[in-house]
Amino acid sequence: MIKSNIGLRRAVLQAVGIKQSELKALLRNKSGCEMQHTGWTCGTCFFSISKDLDNKEWQTVLFVRGDYDLFEEVTDRKQYFLDDISKDPSELAETLKKVIKIYETVKMVG
Repeated sequence: MIKSNIGLRRAVLQAVGIKQSELKALLRNKSGCEMQHTGWTCGTCFFSISKDLDNKEWQTVLFVRGDYDLFEEVTDRKQYFLDDISKDPSELAETLKKVIKIYETVKMVG
């Protein structure tokens, strides 16, 4: 089974008004972490920024950074997430806005 969510990801980023590279830089600069893939923040560092972040926000970042664009093996957890967001993409945009707001309020790791 192959799922494609590239168009949805682009629409969400556009609705939020941020580029994928800008989100990546925000997370990296505020968390001080660029351990995953091509410089994305890891989950441990992502959650260390605020106690108000939960798995929904992390799954949203995974989606936006492209982890769910194309994959052949769909785990139950990934399929549940994909099914959930496909019903209401505006909720995904709101979740991403929450992440950005939280990250913009913290001081840079230095």
